[in-house]
Amino acid sequence: MPARGRTGYGVGVTASWLDRAFVRVMRRRPFFSDGWGDPVQLDIVTSLPTDRNQVFPVELRWEPWGRDGAVECREGRFSSPEADLLGLPLESRDAIVRHVRPVGVEGAPTCLHLAATGEFGFSRRMRLARPLAAAGIGSVLLENPYYGLRAPPDQHGPSVRTVADLLIMGRACVQEARSLLSWLRQAGHDRLGVSGFSMGGQTSAMAAASCPFPVAGIPLAGSHSATAVFLEGVLRYVVDWSALAPDGHIDVARERFEGLLDNMSVLSLPPPEAPGACIVVAGSRDAFVEPRSSQALHAHWQGSELRWLGAGHVSGFLWRQADYKTAIVDGFRRLEGLMTGEPVSDVEDPASPGV
Repeated sequence: MPARGRTGYGVGVTASWLDRAFVRVMRRRPFFSDGWGDPVQLDIVTSLPTDRNQVFPVELRWEPWGRDGAVECREGRFSSPEADLLGLPLESRDAIVRHVRPVGVEGAPTCLHLAATGEFGFSRRMRLARPLAAAGIGSVLLENPYYGLRAPPDQHGPSVRTVADLLIMGRACVQEARSLLSWLRQAGHDRLGVSGFSMGGQTSAMAAASCPFPVAGIPLAGSHSATAVFLEGVLRYVVDWSALAPDGHIDVARERFEGLLDNMSVLSLPPPEAPGACIVVAGSRDAFVEPRSSQALHAHWQGSELRWLGAGHVSGFLWRQADYKTAIVDGFRRLEGLMTGEPVSDVEDPASPGV
């Protein structure tokens, strides 16, 4: 499905001032202040293949359902499937999830929401889970390794300490997401999707692309690769280059960094099983994820839609939640149509670029 709005919209558009202001605050605590990390861990995480047909089974340990306003919630845990192989910190080895559903509805279509950089807990993603429940779609929220209740004692704030930590976090999150989607399917949820904002957008795209069955994939302000964020977007100003290049050879460090991050590129994976049920949502003034990264992801996922919002990264998160919810609902409707063979139309047209 082609991109909606003007051809090439977003290229060259002035980046959001709010994004740039937010980055000035983030520079107080830079990423990778402890350098590259354990070279053995780096070698392991960058050499692991992702086999679409091999998904690690997990056993969920659930607490009872409880009523929370207009929804029901339950908390759960399971062992991260590659914890030993990746050398996850002890505190990160149990994945922590929240399941949200419309009251009393079992087997509802369910969207897995992956976390953004620095997102601790579930409160932000509940802003999407509640309106989705009102639309008949349940949600599962996954806490990232190294964050929130899964943070080791030496991890403070959003900026991970080493490059190895970033890559291990991303790999673990994607594998946990794939296992969760498989568990949900076996539990009777036959309409599934995966979404996330920012870093959660990229990891959700990785999970959708490596899922062995059709899912709705709706990455929100996500990049095709972390290279687009840490080497091209404004987060490049939050990288501690002095720690990655103590000898002053920053160009050499950038080249090594790019090579490592490309191991987590969505473009290294085949398109999802159902690209027609995938909607790439991008901000035309996003300074964190430049528009060409979203265009690259959309082009790789032939048959997907690229949906532009006239917003930056931060302003999109703050004020375009309704558009994100609409995109997820549309993705699920398209998945339904693809699985039943009956074409469907979207509930409503998304906002046009520049709105």
